[in-house]
Amino acid sequence: MKQNGFIASSLLYGMLALFLVIMLNTLAIFTNNKLAMDRLKEKALNETENDKTPASIRTIRNLLGRSFDINGIPDEISQNNKNGLYKDSSEENRYIYRGDSETNQSSQHPVINYICLDENTTGECSNQYLYRIISIETDGSIKVIKYNNSGGLIFDPGYKSQVGTENDIWKPKNSIVGTRYSNNSNDYCYSSDKTNYNGCNLWGSKSTIYPQINSFTPPSGPAYLNAYLNGDTYIGNGITRKETGVIEHLYEHEHSTNEKIKDSIVSHKFNIGSVSSSSTELNEAIQSEKATTWEGKIGLLNVTDYVNASANSECTSVNKYTIDANCYGNSKYNNWLYMNQNMWTITPDSQNHENQYYVKVSENGKLSSMGVKGTAYVYPVFYLKPNLKFTEATGDKNNPYRIKSN
Repeated sequence: MKQNGFIASSLLYGMLALFLVIMLNTLAIFTNNKLAMDRLKEKALNETENDKTPASIRTIRNLLGRSFDINGIPDEISQNNKNGLYKDSSEENRYIYRGDSETNQSSQHPVINYICLDENTTGECSNQYLYRIISIETDGSIKVIKYNNSGGLIFDPGYKSQVGTENDIWKPKNSIVGTRYSNNSNDYCYSSDKTNYNGCNLWGSKSTIYPQINSFTPPSGPAYLNAYLNGDTYIGNGITRKETGVIEHLYEHEHSTNEKIKDSIVSHKFNIGSVSSSSTELNEAIQSEKATTWEGKIGLLNVTDYVNASANSECTSVNKYTIDANCYGNSKYNNWLYMNQNMWTITPDSQNHENQYYVKVSENGKLSSMGVKGTAYVYPVFYLKPNLKFTEATGDKNNPYRIKSN
């Protein structure tokens, strides 16, 4: 009997073990199938998005997460909704950040659009690598502005005939070759007196801007500030540095090891058309800026970017920011692009082509016109390429978005 009992127990335990093996195999197969199905669903979703979803929406989901409510992005500023991502009313499938300046201590809802462009994916971000997102473009690229300025610089000095020294950045060595002054009255920045040239407010040059402006010929070389930021022939000893200049002036050393940034910055179209201070319609001003374009890597803020960033629903035009004290002065903190100091934009003043640049955003947040030989602070602007992947983050200054992969 004992032997029969042992055999029965052995059979029972064997059957139980077999049952457990079958269950584990079944569970493993189910898990693998589920993972495979999830991958297929994700692939199908991505393929569907690539076919139908606007590039800007794909970028927003990469940046803010798939759970972000795209349909909840507002069109207009309201009392209860002032700071954050908005639909750009002037261009379909373009999105902009609006809201208060971080210097507004009373703001309960700061604009959380910080992005860190260092090599890391976590941890504290040095201000050297900190940027803020201006907009998500229709092509899916991300327009960003540097958090810290790159110093106070002259926009275009109007090179005189003498050659500068190695340390004289206003008259760069060998800059006599390809200077911006001209004796031709048909040139855009014509000056009859080369010894007292007032500079030129046009960012690009004959070979880099489209189309030509009215009947005038664009200058042969770019604005000095353009050349300085992009490492062109006016810098140093006159040797073209090409891509190295882009990183050099942003990170203060010539050969940056930050390959992530080098790979992420994309050459892009910048709108550089002139705008009048009397422009009362924002869409009209935007179209004026779009009338002339320059393609390159490093640029500056547009005047209309500045106007669009306001959390004040009354401050919706260039003219408002030049004459209406309700849009600057004590109200300056309603704009997150207010930097508490003079800053250049890339937009020329249409009322004075030869020696005024539209503009500096002055200390009180007002838009004004200033000669290009004056000095204002420089905040470099560039575009990050579409389809970047980002780490999960809140987007505030202490937890900025970071690029995970290109």
